Amino acid sequence: MNEKAVLLIIDSLTGLQEKPCRVVGETPKRYRVTVDQPTGIPPGFSLLMPGMTQLVPKHAVRFVENAAKVIVAIESAHADAENSKLHFP
Repeated sequence: MNEKAVLLIIDSLTGLQEKPCRVVGETPKRYRVTVDQPTGIPPGFSLLMPGMTQLVPKHAVRFVENAAKVIVAIESAHADAENSKLHFP
């Protein structure tokens, strides 16, 4: 399988988070992903450092074009929302 950029969807106490990663392998029920930034993976939120691989359920992976650009857009939208909250009395 060729490496594909994807978004890894992580369900945590703070809500859903999307982290960019790459799919490097596949089993019948899971994808093997490699992360490019420190990422906490449930259960127990073990910390994956850049370059490490982990098996994750297929339902936790979303295939999109330019996954890194999507993450930047999401983070800037969250930052804009936080900044707009600061302007209200």
